[in-house]
Amino acid sequence: MENTKKITQERRITETAEAKKWNFVVAFTVLTLLFGFNQYLDYLLVAAMAAVILALNPKQLLYAYVYLYFFEEVLSFPNLYGITIVILSPLIAVKLLYILIKRKIVPKTRELLIFGFFLFSSGIALISGNFGKATLVVDMTVAIVLMFSMVIRQYRNKDEIVKELFLTIIIAVTNAVVYGLAHNNFMDEVRSDAVIWRFNGTYEPNYMAMFLNLSLFSLIRLRSYFGIPLSIAIFIVNFAALAYTKSTTGLICFLFVLMLKVIKNAGVIRSLIRKQLTGSDKVNAALDITITVLMMVMTVIVICIIEMKYHIISEKLLLIVNRIRTGNISSATSGRLPIIKKFYQEFRAKPLINILFGNAPQSLKVYSKYFGDYKYAHNMYVDLFYCFGLVGGTISLGFILRQTFCHRFLSETLEQQSKSLIFFERLILLLSAIGLSMHCEVLTLVLFLL
Repeated sequence: MENTKKITQERRITETAEAKKWNFVVAFTVLTLLFGFNQYLDYLLVAAMAAVILALNPKQLLYAYVYLYFFEEVLSFPNLYGITIVILSPLIAVKLLYILIKRKIVPKTRELLIFGFFLFSSGIALISGNFGKATLVVDMTVAIVLMFSMVIRQYRNKDEIVKELFLTIIIAVTNAVVYGLAHNNFMDEVRSDAVIWRFNGTYEPNYMAMFLNLSLFSLIRLRSYFGIPLSIAIFIVNFAALAYTKSTTGLICFLFVLMLKVIKNAGVIRSLIRKQLTGSDKVNAALDITITVLMMVMTVIVICIIEMKYHIISEKLLLIVNRIRTGNISSATSGRLPIIKKFYQEFRAKPLINILFGNAPQSLKVYSKYFGDYKYAHNMYVDLFYCFGLVGGTISLGFILRQTFCHRFLSETLEQQSKSLIFFERLILLLSAIGLSMHCEVLTLVLFLL
């Protein structure tokens, strides 16, 4: 009897400690939701965020940094670059530096090489006349992520950190959806036959679709942390938001990753059919596959509904075929090909030092005659080679692919569940990167540099 009471008491203490660990997430959820209604209130909210940050331990600080990334575009004051970058990021950097000095943690060769790589690129930017505020922001972001690397690698259980990191992403993205609805963040896309209202939450629709893909995929693996009712509620909110982004690219990307997951788990499916799994393994595997297939079916249904209503995919395919027939290939790719061609032409025209080592660490614009304006590449792979050159781009891409396919996190190989989770999350980013300039985004750096 006494042993039962003792076990119950220990369990309550553990559950209380676990709940307290996530108090900062509750605080950030409330503070971000209140932001943007009144400028004077916003000043108080930023002060409160800063106070919360100062009270966090290193792991919580990492999760808070990732959480705030999803609100970077909306947490801003007039005439400021964004409060996350201008106020909160330097505060996080100072706290991390204090922890490093206090604990006498020194960087490893890997961390020094990565930071040296970005400093070298910044030096090239200075020589090439591309150095600016954006360069400093990238250098500060890389420095913060590498300081996190130095601090977080002191923890033994890297698998727990991976899971908690993606739990943070689920909560942050769900809150971003609620924020977008509270602020009526929809954009209208005018087409020849209709006006499409697209949900953009805290970013533009295609970015928001990528965030929701990350959240939904994490939820498949980490649903047990929320319980069945809350998991269903989060799924409904996130999936409905994904549908309302009307991002066919995002939906197709999500469907493709889900299909890859089913293919990768073919062995588990065979074991289920042959009744080789028993107990909790059988239940978890069956639930995992069922949820994945259900998401696939729902994604196909949403794509079909969007297609029947707006004819986005069929119109694009028809446009591509007609314009290729008439030789107007540039228009067939919605201007993507002319932008890539222009980046290539600009790249070839650069001095040898820029061809080899790039132009700057941050994404750059080039003038496109097709659009009559300066445009970003909207492609991370083009950015990697234009920004870092043939040498730097090859190193960067090789590093990213190694991290992804060797399942590395803070130089360690993870357990099977965490390995699978981080692999598919990185894959979502890599697929989304075909249509987004994101090589220096916080989330990309955290998931690939750590």
